[in-house]
Amino acid sequence: MEEDGIIRKSWGNKLHICLIYPHVYRVGMSNLGFQIVYRLFNEHPLVLCERMFLPEPQGKGIKPVSVESKRPARDFHILAFSLSFENDYPRLLEVLSLSGIEIQAKKRSPDDPLIMAGGVAITLNPEPLADFVDLFLIGEGEVNIPPFLEYCLDAYLAGHEKEVLLEEIQKSIPYAYVPSLYEVEYDREGKISAFYPKKAGLPFRVKRAWKENLDEVGCEQVLTVPETEFGSMYLVEVNRGCGRGCRFCAAGFVYRPVRFRSAPVLKVSLERGLDKINRIGLLGTAVSDHPELIHLCSYIIEKGGQLSISSLRLDRITEQMAEALLQGGVKTVAIAPEAGSQRLRDLIHKGIDDRHIWEALKLLLERGMENLRLYFMIGLPSEKEEDVDSLIELVERIGNFKVPSVSGIRRWRKITVSINPFIPKPGTPLQWEPLAAGSYLKLQMGRIKKAFLRLPAVDLRLISFRESYLQALFSLGDRRVGQILAMYQEGHKWSQIFSHIKPHPDFWVHRKKDVTEIFPWDFIDHYVKKEKLVAEYLSSISAQILVDN
Repeated sequence: MEEDGIIRKSWGNKLHICLIYPHVYRVGMSNLGFQIVYRLFNEHPLVLCERMFLPEPQGKGIKPVSVESKRPARDFHILAFSLSFENDYPRLLEVLSLSGIEIQAKKRSPDDPLIMAGGVAITLNPEPLADFVDLFLIGEGEVNIPPFLEYCLDAYLAGHEKEVLLEEIQKSIPYAYVPSLYEVEYDREGKISAFYPKKAGLPFRVKRAWKENLDEVGCEQVLTVPETEFGSMYLVEVNRGCGRGCRFCAAGFVYRPVRFRSAPVLKVSLERGLDKINRIGLLGTAVSDHPELIHLCSYIIEKGGQLSISSLRLDRITEQMAEALLQGGVKTVAIAPEAGSQRLRDLIHKGIDDRHIWEALKLLLERGMENLRLYFMIGLPSEKEEDVDSLIELVERIGNFKVPSVSGIRRWRKITVSINPFIPKPGTPLQWEPLAAGSYLKLQMGRIKKAFLRLPAVDLRLISFRESYLQALFSLGDRRVGQILAMYQEGHKWSQIFSHIKPHPDFWVHRKKDVTEIFPWDFIDHYVKKEKLVAEYLSSISAQILVDN
């Protein structure tokens, strides 16, 4: 394993932090946010931060050690978990268990490392991990990490106990959440009836950290590692947030307002990247909405580089954009129609129609694009079989779509179609909706599989219903979900746990919520007011009713 950019510091008299991605190395190091946090911790001269990952499957059961010094987790003052995906929650417990650390926070000793967690999944809803994590940092690391480090350094130098430090952080840092300092009450139906601090002087709500000016912070790759998903390119973050307002999308709501790095600042990052690798990966939640995207692509091409863009909005694919992709060496383009029928696209507020799809595909094929990635959801609110039929028909038409060119007829060489069940996310207008029934999703997945067998160019990617169910459970659950995670870590199978646990996980996953219900994450200020989300949700319901009538 060769790494370019690794940060090594002497152990010395420093605050020792182990930054942990609870997955294998190649997955964790493909995450740009993880690399940015690694840099943020190490920028402080009195802080040493090393990385840790789960062992590869062939090393299952082996105690994990840090990449830089091969030290075990217990040697560090703080274990900082980076969590972008809810389905990594069980792996957090696995890391603790393999490291010989008690998974339950209340059972750990004062000498054990402080366990903290952050990342987009935590910013949405940290409650399923409340029993295991001492401290959560909500929002963006550039804002919440510096004050956290100062409090920790002062506390460790003064010899303060962990409990004293946690209470001081909760009182002083608006983006911090210490779950042990808060009480949750439930009514007879099992719904949350109250959430409040256990002591006076603690805040009732937690803010999300948010960096207004991205030009003031570095948002690019720190380490270059060939053996990862994006090892052949240098990753640069173009923006955060999105102003489109798709009703299902967490990134479009909890990271508002949308922010773009300026072209002059991005060019500095691009130059640094091109000095190392000749391929630049432009990442962000709204890359194609950057006002100077064409100019940035041209800059990369003029410097002799190639480019890759994470995903493109169909309505932003112009002749200029398609030409820039061609000149930048792009052969594969990713787009997300999300739904096959216009009715459902309107319901989720996607903002595109068939005209956008066919105009974009024509431009891309004419410019020599060869491979296409399509992203769809099934199980959207009010979805009917006709909507799934529309999805199948759309993919069939795309598979048969061709355009004339001077070199002959052009069509897609390979079409990768990823279809995932719609999973409601906290902080979005569709957070009140349930995950569709397993019987329905399995039936529709079967229909789609059968239909796509006659399309040789189509590579279908489906995630299992079990995986979707767990993601919904960890996305929507409260701190009682912690007992499910603990039982799984003890070796019980999911089916065994679900048959004995109360409330049954369906309570969180398959139940439609009332707009007056208190959510587990309502104590977090996600910027968009709940009243606004309710209004958007009711608008989507109105669209459903109009269709049914």
